[in-house]
Amino acid sequence: MPFCHLTIKAQRPLHPHRWKSTQVIAEQPNTIGQHIKNHRLKLHLLQRTVAEYMCVHIESLKNWERGAGAPAIRQMPRIIEFLGYDPEPQPETLAKRLAYARRRLGFTQEDLAEKLEVAPGTILRWEKGDCLPPAKKLERAQALLLENCGLTLR
Repeated sequence: MPFCHLTIKAQRPLHPHRWKSTQVIAEQPNTIGQHIKNHRLKLHLLQRTVAEYMCVHIESLKNWERGAGAPAIRQMPRIIEFLGYDPEPQPETLAKRLAYARRRLGFTQEDLAEKLEVAPGTILRWEKGDCLPPAKKLERAQALLLENCGLTLR
C-alpha cells in the first residue's frame, strides 16, 4: 500500500495449509508406484509437485500410485533420485545385473547397444543369459555404469 511502509516476512510451511491426508502408507510396498506414494506422503508433497519434479504428467503419477500403470524405463533415474534408493534389489546373475543396471541408467536396449557399439539383439541375448558379453564389451559396460550410476557388474 502506498501509505504503509511495513513488510511482513514469514517462513512458508513445509506442507500445504490444512494438510490432512487420509491416504494410507503401505507397510510393504510392492510396486514403484507404492514406493513413490509412500515417500511423497512422508514428505507431505502433493502429486502435482512430485509430477513436476519427475517431468511427467500428473495423471501418469496418479496411475502409478494406484497401480494402473508403470513408469517408462527412461523415467527410472529421476524416480530413484526422488526416492533416494532403488526399490528393486540388485540381482545375483550377470544377465540380470545388466538389465538392472540398464534400467537404473534409464536406457532402452537400443540405447545401451548404441553406447557399447553392438546390435540391440545382442543386449537382449546378454540379458536373457543366452550368451556372455566378450571381455572388452563387459569392460566398456562396467566403465559406463561406474561413471553414470556407481554400479558394478561383478
